[in-house]
Amino acid sequence: MRFSIGWSWGSRPLPQPWFSLAMGLVAVILCGIGAYNVVLNAKFAEGAVRATGTVTGLSGQSGAVKGIITFLDKAGRQHKVVSSISSNPPAFKRGERVDVLYRPGDPDGAHIDSFLETWTVVLFTVGMGTLFAIGGVLAWVFRKRLFSD
Repeated sequence: MRFSIGWSWGSRPLPQPWFSLAMGLVAVILCGIGAYNVVLNAKFAEGAVRATGTVTGLSGQSGAVKGIITFLDKAGRQHKVVSSISSNPPAFKRGERVDVLYRPGDPDGAHIDSFLETWTVVLFTVGMGTLFAIGGVLAWVFRKRLFSD
């Protein structure tokens, strides 16, 4: 089965690049999501206040658990934040001290200040976007072999 468009360069028809273009589009979308998350992280950190919290519990099912951290804001009120990442073994131990970032007007929207908590979404989306981009380029380069009989 051979897919080709109605015109050619020289004597051979040019195979359709739809697969490469689709992979490129997915790459752009994933990298865009990663870039958007970088901006969100930077905006959050810009106005955030640092506090030290304590792991007071673990929650989760089937082995993977999230840490529950309790911290005091500047006014002395207690707040809880739950880790956004589940892991097995647990990333936190009860009683462990953890840095927390929160906005003064919204301490209940706090985030744990760790590399994985901050950058997991960015690393995943940009990493997958890069793989899709590489796949799209390879599919473009080898499109004559991929779409020929």
